[in-house]
Amino acid sequence: GVGGGESGDQAGTGSGAGSGAPGAAGAGAWEEKALWTKEAMPDDGADKYGFTHFTRFENAAESCPAGLLASDSRLRLDRAALEAGNNGEAGQAKHALEEMQRSERRLREERGEQWTPRWFRVAEEADLHELEQDVGTAVWEWNGKYKAANEERVRKAGPSPQCPLDTVFNPWQFKETAEATA
Repeated sequence: GVGGGESGDQAGTGSGAGSGAPGAAGAGAWEEKALWTKEAMPDDGADKYGFTHFTRFENAAESCPAGLLASDSRLRLDRAALEAGNNGEAGQAKHALEEMQRSERRLREERGEQWTPRWFRVAEEADLHELEQDVGTAVWEWNGKYKAANEERVRKAGPSPQCPLDTVFNPWQFKETAEATA
């Protein structure tokens, strides 16, 4: 157990953290304290993916922020089809999305442009685990610019009575790609 020895000793189940040294509350005794409790899983049978209440809330329209970005994954057609249980349609939509991503990459290469993320930058001093150090891929970190940019975008747009999920999914850099998906 954590801080209290093996399960079944004086600490009981060992599911909590010890609050002091042995002998603090008696010879070898530890106070058991729950650090967190897992919320019960939804039991309505509507979710075959094993999502918790929290995950469902985060994916739901009610939790979408004002001014939802058109590139938000909650707007993806493949995701909507999966959630509706239409696996075949989801597969087709995912394939179409991947083809558009490839098309966008080709356009970028033809134009000699380099893709630069808006909200992330390459980490200069990444704190990598020893097993990650030899991989050789870039490590990205949050650049801190999203919140201010989004607040400004929402301010300019003004109040929006529409459901955030009515926004059309558009993660594309180039107008040609966006028009091909419309």
